[in-house]
Amino acid sequence: MIIYHLVLQLALWFDKGCFPSHNRTSAGERMEKGPTAWLVTLRPEEIRGKGEAMFEQFKTRAEGVSAEVHRFTTEAEALAFLVGFLRTEGVADATGQYAVFADCPFLQAIDRQQLEEVPGLWLEVTRARAAAAKVGISQMDWALADTGTLVQDASAIDKRLVSSLPIIHVALIATSGLRPDMPAWLGEARPDTDGYLAMITGPSRTADIERVLTIGVHGPERLIIVFVDQLGGTN
Repeated sequence: MIIYHLVLQLALWFDKGCFPSHNRTSAGERMEKGPTAWLVTLRPEEIRGKGEAMFEQFKTRAEGVSAEVHRFTTEAEALAFLVGFLRTEGVADATGQYAVFADCPFLQAIDRQQLEEVPGLWLEVTRARAAAAKVGISQMDWALADTGTLVQDASAIDKRLVSSLPIIHVALIATSGLRPDMPAWLGEARPDTDGYLAMITGPSRTADIERVLTIGVHGPERLIIVFVDQLGGTN
C-alpha cells in the first residue's frame, strides 16, 4: 500500500510537470492509450537506437551499485548461463545450498530438463526453502535505465521470497522491458491490477550503524541481472 501511495503521488507530480518529459500526455491518458503509449513519438529505428543506449546506461548505473549485468540474445543462451552459474556457485541438495526459482514466463518457454538436472534446484518455492537457499531466481517486468533499477509486479509471494531471502538473487529481464526513467514507466503502472510493486537497485545495503556501509544485511549480498533479447511473454 505504501508503494502505491508513492507511485500515485509520483504520477500526480509528473502530471503537474515536476518531471521532464518529451510526451506531455497525462498518466491517465497514457493508461487509456495502453502500455506502450510512451513510445508513440518514436519511429522503429529510433526505438532500436534508444534501446541500445538505455541498456548501456542501465548497465553503467547498476554496476555502479555493485550489481552484475549480463545480456544474451536467446532464452537458450540465458538458460546455459543459469545452469553454469548454479553449478559454479555450488548449488546442491543441502541446507544453505539450495536454489529456488519463482514461476515466470521464462520457465514456461524453456526446456526444463537442464534445470531438473541441477541438484538442489527447486521450482516449487516455499518460505522454508527460500530461507535455506543460496540462490533465488525470478523474472522482472521493467528496468529503469537512469537509475539501474529493476521493477517487478511481486504480487505472487514466491517472487518476494526468492528475491529477498537467499544470499544471491538472479533477476531475469526481457531487454524490451527497458524504460528510460520512472516517468516513462509510470504510464504503464496499473495500481488497479498490480497488487505489490517491488523496486530493486543493486544488492541489499545499509549504513545505519555508525555510517559504515554493509552489504547483504536486509537481503541478498549479490544481484545478478540477466537481460534476454528474445525473451517472450511478460509477468
